[in-house]
Amino acid sequence: MSRPDYEPELSLKREQYLELLELLSPLPTRTLVRTDYYYDSPDRWFRSRQIALCVRESGGRLTGIVRRPGPTGQGCRVTDFPVTALPPALLLHGRPAWLVGSLQTRRTIFALTDAILIQLDENRWLGTRNYALKINCPRHALPTARGVLLLLQRLLALPG
Repeated sequence: MSRPDYEPELSLKREQYLELLELLSPLPTRTLVRTDYYYDSPDRWFRSRQIALCVRESGGRLTGIVRRPGPTGQGCRVTDFPVTALPPALLLHGRPAWLVGSLQTRRTIFALTDAILIQLDENRWLGTRNYALKINCPRHALPTARGVLLLLQRLLALPG
């Protein structure tokens, strides 16, 4: 699927996450596990400029990623670069950046239809866990996706 037109993200409590996993289990499912290793300078120069610098490990492959703020209202700009091994440090804009932590995401993707995907994420960062729900779909499936989100919010008393 190309970039989705609809991608709300809701934070979940652990119990809600587990309940959704069970509720959605009859649907076609695939699970992805990835780890993002984040880098920054000791003075947090990159973070202060809303620049995320990371190396993503997924499916045995490494990819370097730089995310920068995009034009107002247009999300962020993402640039990928090749990486062959997890480096102890990176250099960007002439500034060295060192590894500051890693985010591990276990994403379970449920295919509600060919066009509507429901994602449940379990994230681990610095000893904490959080959970999230996303619905991805193209423009033509927006009414159905919004209805699904509303139904899930009502079933599990999710935030609106």
